[in-house]
Amino acid sequence: MSQVSRNPLSKESNYEIQATLWWLLARLDNDSDIRNFLNSLLTKTEKIMLAKRLAIAFLLNKNYSQRDISDALKVSTSTVCRIKEVMDKTEGDYEIFIKKLEKRSELKKLEKQFDKFIGKLVSIVPPQKNDIKGRTKWLK
Repeated sequence: MSQVSRNPLSKESNYEIQATLWWLLARLDNDSDIRNFLNSLLTKTEKIMLAKRLAIAFLLNKNYSQRDISDALKVSTSTVCRIKEVMDKTEGDYEIFIKKLEKRSELKKLEKQFDKFIGKLVSIVPPQKNDIKGRTKWLK
């Protein structure tokens, strides 16, 4: 898990360091440079964490349930809730990223895979006891 030092920087220093990071990211102009920079900067765990957060936002925007997202991405429901809260608070900031993501053909494949996963997940979980037809079909 990522950790922050117990000895925090001053607000000014923290601001300057983050401003430098944003400045540099904005100037990386191709996929290769960005990939190399992030691979050298982030640990494997940090990259997974960021990718999952992005996937959570994408799937929330597609109106998947928080439980389904949690199960599929192997994250806690509290993580999904935190991302949902941030999306709700920022009112549209995530939509800019989501619109860019939707243009990627890889995400269309991911969405289809997710739909298949959810379908399988639903077939594993038994229907409620009062759903006699559903339970009978599920037991077959």
